[in-house]
Amino acid sequence: MELTKRKKYSCKALFLCMLLSLILLIPAAPASADKKSGSKGNESKAYEARNGVVRILSGNGIGSGFAVGKVGKETDIFVTNWHVIQDQYESGGDDTYILLDDQALTVNALGQVQLDQSHAVHCKILGNPVQYPDFAILQADEVVKDRVALPLWSADNAKPTENVIALGFPATADALNGMKYYYADVDSVNTTKGTINRVTEVADFDNTRCIVHDAEINHGNSGGPLVTEDGAVIGINTYGIKLQDEGLESTFNSSVCIDYVMDELDRLGISSDTYKPSKKKNSSGGGAAIIIVLLLAAVGGGAAFFFVKKQKARDEQQEAEIARMKAEVEEAMKKLEVKANAPEGSHKKGFRIQGVNGIYGGKRYALDREVIMGTDPSKCNFIFPKGTAGISRKHLQLVVQDKEVYMQDLGSTYGTFCNYQKLTPNQWIQLHVGDVFWLADENQSFVIDISR
Repeated sequence: MELTKRKKYSCKALFLCMLLSLILLIPAAPASADKKSGSKGNESKAYEARNGVVRILSGNGIGSGFAVGKVGKETDIFVTNWHVIQDQYESGGDDTYILLDDQALTVNALGQVQLDQSHAVHCKILGNPVQYPDFAILQADEVVKDRVALPLWSADNAKPTENVIALGFPATADALNGMKYYYADVDSVNTTKGTINRVTEVADFDNTRCIVHDAEINHGNSGGPLVTEDGAVIGINTYGIKLQDEGLESTFNSSVCIDYVMDELDRLGISSDTYKPSKKKNSSGGGAAIIIVLLLAAVGGGAAFFFVKKQKARDEQQEAEIARMKAEVEEAMKKLEVKANAPEGSHKKGFRIQGVNGIYGGKRYALDREVIMGTDPSKCNFIFPKGTAGISRKHLQLVVQDKEVYMQDLGSTYGTFCNYQKLTPNQWIQLHVGDVFWLADENQSFVIDISR
């Protein structure tokens, strides 16, 4: 009886393989155009990102912004540039609004600008009240209808020559309607396409890390999103950069890396979705779908069991990989703890860091290898809990080389300080025994020591 069952299952498996072979021979159906945009493939994702873009009025300042939160859902959290809301914040004003449509801000016959608050939502300024890096987080008084959160993606993923799209409401576009009103509809969002030149620190902007690109932006675009062709936000449109050399002038556009915003949202305890690249799949069109249905009907429960079993195996493999990564992080931290708490004389003399206060206050860790501090366990081996005030995903790096200790800030949002001096991002400094350093502020500080 057992032999008969196995033969029966083998026949079903053979039939399964034959039908799968037929599926592979069916040509892929052409990608259908996006109904709303009329574009195809990934370009429609960038087009759909317009649904997260807003125009912002702050006192006499006007700029763009975009929604963050659960991707595709309406939200009350928005991002813009600091310089858009700077005057209101510094003066203590309370006149910051998200404009909902083209009727919100109009110009009368006398040239006077008039705000219709029934077409706008009032906001308060939540995060990053500093000039650099140039961004600010706003919270609307209510969830803004018809504007949805966009996915965020670390600028570490930005590669030279890749296409990007700048979205926003450039002031020059308002001339198209004779300056009778200010564009603010979703359908009025302006898009310009370009390519990434580089990701670098810009000295004139207090070494803010920016994406330099050639997607055109101008006054009014400030605060709008720079997105990939998949619609993921990697930067905040901010500055135009003009360089002159021997009479020749070059113009670049730059967008502040979105990582600063991601760190600030973590600090504020505000949830936001990040972009998750999807694996490319071969499309077999409608014909393949029909054959799959026939396949399942033909092979019955045996084939269904086959698919369920394969899916379960993949899920178990994924869970095992996640568990392995967590175990590696925990093991790395245990090794640091063991060496820090080892009895005197049980290890060779060397450098170590002593926690002065904060989460690691009173604990000691040996510096016998590279140490990267931050909140991202996939990038750091000295981990702070997610949401620790001021701590970036990758904040700072320590190494021991030629019997000396060196440290650099890794472009963190709130900086790294040593002996009350703020470090220049991505520049190494040498540390000495007795030097005190901290991440963001003195609440998370350490001192360089040596084991005896």
